[in-house]
Amino acid sequence: MDNISGVFEVLKKVNEKNNFNLISNQILEEELDNINDLAEINDKLTHVLHCLSQEREREDLRNKLAELHLVIADIEWQYDQLHDIIRQVIGNLADGLGD
Repeated sequence: MDNISGVFEVLKKVNEKNNFNLISNQILEEELDNINDLAEINDKLTHVLHCLSQEREREDLRNKLAELHLVIADIEWQYDQLHDIIRQVIGNLADGLGD
């Protein structure tokens, strides 16, 4: 999940080079909080995968797969948030092309 942190860092640099006009500080702070949550999400993923590989009972497998589904949904949400920021930056850059 280091890639998502790398993307965020690049977006911050692009924002700095454009006089902090592309992404608001509030959005940057929210995304930083989200990225900080990734370590916890990654730990959950590791735990669920380990447990899943050990399960033998159908009901336990079903429950662990449901947990895996939720963890993947969390990861997907994190990427979706970053994707929204990228779309916003593209739009803000397009709006400024006439300057």
